[in-house]
Parts: sequence; structure tokens; C-alpha cells
Amino acid sequence: MNLKKMSITSVVLCAVIFGAVLWLTQPLTSLADDYFVLVSQGKIDQAYQLTSNELKSQHTLGDFQEILTNSPLTKYKGSSWSSRTIENDTGNIQGVIKTTDPIAPKLNAEMNFIKENGQWKIRSLETW
Repeated sequence: MNLKKMSITSVVLCAVIFGAVLWLTQPLTSLADDYFVLVSQGKIDQAYQLTSNELKSQHTLGDFQEILTNSPLTKYKGSSWSSRTIENDTGNIQGVIKTTDPIAPKLNAEMNFIKENGQWKIRSLETW
């Protein structure tokens, strides 16, 4: 195989792998976006339902509402996820959350997920 064919094959293989990663991790990014949209619409109780049993055991709905009430996440505008992984029944995404909050227009974020009864749930969220 000559160098040109090897280069083309490498590019195609990389594109296929990249596409597969995006496709396989799409449920995580969709869940994250759904969560942030609900928070921005003030539907905190519905956003709470997207969290894992583990997270719910650490924070009541009241705690959750109190945490999010003053959060820039209530002004969610969009997100961009630069790192995505799934391993068995756990997943992780990392990226940037954009808001309309003048003090925090961009937040770095990391979210962890766990599959419960066949459905992905948010296990943790850290922003900085």
C-alpha cells in the first residue's frame, strides 16, 4: 500500500471513530441539554427527576431548588461538550456551558452519568 492510500485510509478511519464516539455519547449530551433547559425554564422538579438515585439520596428536592435558584444555570443559553466517554453503565462529559448571566457567561463543566433501569441519569455536575 502506498503512502497516499495509507493516509486516506487513516483519515477515513479517524472520521469513523470520531462519528461513532459522538453517536454513542449523544444520549449523555441530550440529557444534559434537557436538564439545563428545564432549569432555565424554572422546572426544577422536572430537572430533579433526571438525576440519579445516588444524587437524590444526597440532596432533597428542596436542597436542589435552593442550590439552583441563585445559579447562573437558570440563564442557560447553550453548551459545547469537548470530551465524552462511556464505560459500561457510567458516562462523563466535559465542556462549556453558556449563559446569559453577565457575571458568569461561560462555565466550565463536568457531568457524570449512571445508567439506572436502562435509562441514563445525572450522577454529578461540577461547574467552575
